[in-house]
Amino acid sequence: MTNLSEIHVTKTIMNEFLDDFNENILDTDIVIVGSGPCGVTAAKYAAELGHKTVMIDRNI
Repeated sequence: MTNLSEIHVTKTIMNEFLDDFNENILDTDIVIVGSGPCGVTAAKYAAELGHKTVMIDRNI
């Protein structure tokens, strides 16, 4: 069994998060904060118009 330190695990988690963040958030046209009725509607119409859209919500 490999002995992994907490620092190594934390660095791995952060690297995965930052890679995902760079790929999916920074390269978007529109970022919508909130997934309530207005946020969902805005995301739907933005995506239908061809914009790369990301919706962020604390519960998703």
